[in-house]
Amino acid sequence: MKTRIVKLIQIVALLLCFFTANSFAMTHVVMFGGSLGFVYSPSSFTAKVGDTVRWEGAFGTHPLSSTTIPSGAASWTSTSGSTFMYVIKVVGTYHFQCNIHFSLGMTGSFTATAATLNITQILFHRDNSA
Repeated sequence: MKTRIVKLIQIVALLLCFFTANSFAMTHVVMFGGSLGFVYSPSSFTAKVGDTVRWEGAFGTHPLSSTTIPSGAASWTSTSGSTFMYVIKVVGTYHFQCNIHFSLGMTGSFTATAATLNITQILFHRDNSA
């Protein structure tokens, strides 16, 4: 009987981790253009696998592209609109640029680390990274 209870607790803990991992994902906003000029703000940051990066600006005048990304990650380009979102799926360092103004320093990067949850986040559903 005791073994069954332990196994049940392990299964519940595993399912809890599986179903709550995405609820702790963050969205990182990168603004550019307009009053910021030829820069990304922030120009570099750290994120986790499962997080989303949302660029906000005028892609028609500042077309966005990935330049170097980790092996297995999807590249991206956005040349129109004012919002672009990218979900991080691979650990590593990602570099991006404005295809027109990169020579003026309009470049950026982020480093993605593995997603982890601690027991406090699981039990109390709290994001401690904010």
